[in-house]
Amino acid sequence: MTTKTRLLALSALTALALAPAGSAFAAGSSWSAPALHGASVDASHAAQKAHKPKVKKPKVVKVHVSGTLTVVDAAAGTLTLSRPARHHTVVTVSFGVDASTVVERDEATATLADLVVGDHVSAKLRKVGDVATATRVSAESAETEDPDEPGDEG
Repeated sequence: MTTKTRLLALSALTALALAPAGSAFAAGSSWSAPALHGASVDASHAAQKAHKPKVKKPKVVKVHVSGTLTVVDAAAGTLTLSRPARHHTVVTVSFGVDASTVVERDEATATLADLVVGDHVSAKLRKVGDVATATRVSAESAETEDPDEPGDEG
């Protein structure tokens, strides 16, 4: 995945996270079916339908995010990533992790407690309404300089 594609995905997630919970149409609008000509309708049935508003299922959005791990809260089951964005800004994304989330660190099965601030994390998220939950989290250890590496003179 190119850097441009990753930035677009992260921007989309940020826009979704900042979007208002409901749209103007969903808040306060109603819809009713047009009357059928010549059809008789039972009044009690029509009254029951009038009192049962249709409940819209929340839209499920799947998003991929990546960045540097800045916060791990194993007790709350949340992770926070950050990454540089345009114009010298930083984008921060927080999401939940539940029992069904697959967590890996350095290509081995892991838990949230195994993740370390500074790791590079890539996550697949499932966003329902205002709640983003990871389905998969893959972390790679932050690269550190090897003190025995040639060229380092101390």
